[in-house]
Amino acid sequence: MRDMRIILGVIVAMMAALPASAQAVDGASDHPDIGRYSGSKITQFERVEYDAQRMLVDADEETYADVEGEVTRIVYDTPEGASLLQITRSFEQRLEGKDWDILVICADAACGGLGRLRATAWGPLLGASYQVLTARKQTETGETHAQIIAAPNFININIVENAEFENKVVDAAVVQEELAAQGKMAFYDIHFDTDSATLTGDSDETISLIAEVLEADPGLNIVIVGHTDNEGELDYNIELSRARAAAVADRLIESHDVSEARVKSAGVAFLSPVTTNATAEGRALNRRVEIVVR
Repeated sequence: MRDMRIILGVIVAMMAALPASAQAVDGASDHPDIGRYSGSKITQFERVEYDAQRMLVDADEETYADVEGEVTRIVYDTPEGASLLQITRSFEQRLEGKDWDILVICADAACGGLGRLRATAWGPLLGASYQVLTARKQTETGETHAQIIAAPNFININIVENAEFENKVVDAAVVQEELAAQGKMAFYDIHFDTDSATLTGDSDETISLIAEVLEADPGLNIVIVGHTDNEGELDYNIELSRARAAAVADRLIESHDVSEARVKSAGVAFLSPVTTNATAEGRALNRRVEIVVR
């Protein structure tokens, strides 16, 4: 038994020291408190600014809770030769060492009905064998919850960190305030066909909103500026960003009767990023259409 404790202690220490090269998904990272099991690699990763994640919070009563906040979902492969008990107990020791409270630790039928548990997993929980660990930690910003499912084919870690809900419905008043304060505003819901300047149908609402702002302020003149990420050559992205900005300007002029004198267009490719292009999340933020007051 003493030898097993030593082995688990070594594994827990290794969970804190795995290199970034163990990542297999662009932009993915481990949660700093939880780490990862030695020898596993990330196969799926998602971070959502605000969402609800269902978790098993009481196995005896089979109680689930929809925990809201900033959600991170990570799936790792299960290393060959690792038992589910070894994986779960390693995470248990790791979390207890980081001042987490263990809410649930169970295996198979002791966790309750498999159908309900599947709804919490970000991976194919087949039901042959599995273990669940749910924990909670009080931080300076509120509570953080984590659920870990260890199965023969994957390890799923879902984390919900406290975050305030922010209503992000944009109306004309919000755009006017942003333009008055910053002189520009970025839009992320104007979309185009891949490698094309053809607007998609889901862009119409935002373009109509811009037209509404222009109609409400006859003295407002703007430049539509196209931005890309840094994938591809600069010359190509310059032309693409110019064409996309021109497509938005043309739609305002042709479909919303905006005077051509009030709307100009330009494209700067990836020359004005808002964040790094080294991650998928960063590239998504850099791909945008901005309106700039002139």
